[in-house]
Amino acid sequence: MNLLTFLSQYWWLVVPIVVVLIAILVLESLESSQTKFAMTCDEAILKVNDHGFVWVDTRPVALYKQSSILGAKHISELKPIKVKSNKKPKYLYFCQQGSTSMKLAQKDNQHYLKGGFDAWLSQHLPVKKEE
Repeated sequence: MNLLTFLSQYWWLVVPIVVVLIAILVLESLESSQTKFAMTCDEAILKVNDHGFVWVDTRPVALYKQSSILGAKHISELKPIKVKSNKKPKYLYFCQQGSTSMKLAQKDNQHYLKGGFDAWLSQHLPVKKEE
C-alpha cells in the first residue's frame, strides 16, 4: 500500500492529525511572538540602567501607591512625548503577574517584565513603599 492509497482510504484519520499539527504550529507562533518582548528581572535591570528604558507600572493606582519598582512611573502619568530626534521612548511595562503588560509590549522599544511585579518581589529586588 503506497502513501496515496493510504491517505485516500484513511482520510478520516489523517485530517484530524493535520488539524492538530496546524494548531500546534499556530500556538507556537503566537507564544514566540509574545515572549519576544519578555524580559527577566536581570535583563530588565540592564535595559533600564544601560539602555534608557523607563519602568511603567500598569497595575491599578492603589497598588502602585502601596509599592512599586524604584523609579517606576504609573501608566496614567505617561504623557505623549514629542520626539525631536529619531529616538523613540523606551518602555519596560510591568503588571502584577506579567499578563496585562505583555499585551502592551508589541514593539522593539517596548518590553515587559516576565512574571510581573510578583517575579520582582520573589527575587527580593528593591521597591519603593508608600510614604
